[in-house]
Amino acid sequence: MAEGSAGFSIDELRGGTTDYERDGERHRSAADPAAPLSPSSPTSQQHPAVSGSYVRDSSHQAAPAVQGGQLVTIELQDIGLWEEFRTCPTEMVVTKQGRRMFPVVTVSVKGLRPEAMYSVFMDMILVDNYRWKYHRGEWVPGCKADQPHATIYRHPDSPHYGSHWMKNPVSFTRVKLTNKPGDGGHLVLNSLHKYEARVHVVPEQGQALHPLPCIWKSFPETQFIAVTAYQNDEVGADTHACMFGHKRASQRTQCITYSVYNILGV
Repeated sequence: MAEGSAGFSIDELRGGTTDYERDGERHRSAADPAAPLSPSSPTSQQHPAVSGSYVRDSSHQAAPAVQGGQLVTIELQDIGLWEEFRTCPTEMVVTKQGRRMFPVVTVSVKGLRPEAMYSVFMDMILVDNYRWKYHRGEWVPGCKADQPHATIYRHPDSPHYGSHWMKNPVSFTRVKLTNKPGDGGHLVLNSLHKYEARVHVVPEQGQALHPLPCIWKSFPETQFIAVTAYQNDEVGADTHACMFGHKRASQRTQCITYSVYNILGV
């Protein structure tokens, strides 16, 4: 399947799996290898009715799990940066063309089977059942939330070996947010709704290995309200300042790297 979002729910992605409890957390194991739909299967791109899996509840904290005796974890990176924006709270601009996220969702994955093949996905779940409004300088809950859109983004490196996903942090730099349904390649969100990022690590089907569980985890630190334009001027100013700072820092890092390569003659 090509890079970008697909029109199928995460429940279908995990179809044919069974739920079980471990240490008070919910996990799913592919007990029947023939039952689940493969993420790369053309039939997995159908658009079923959106289920409650796109509304935040305890079942979205399903990591860690265990594979081959090792603890599997998905941990958010740059938590300090996310926490800075949460004080406002965070606003993310959505457009018809699609707008990139800042901060960028980056995670580290540990404990996978190095020789197994996995695909990594990200989607957005509703934090609550409200449509929010900006009133007198603050965000307040309003009427009932609209039906969420069942879109999910597949990381462009997918599928790949577990060793690849564990080697470096997995960054979703290419993700774009839009409010236009049916716009392929983007995550479709409703404006003025509060969301939270959720990452899934899904083993590819048909591998000659013991059935591996799907692992997924959502991150409260990433909560934001989708807007078509910044409502809080401070958030807009801080976002642009941080983006500029990160860009300059990245440029400095590249310059230092190139200088070292020149010295070493690489």
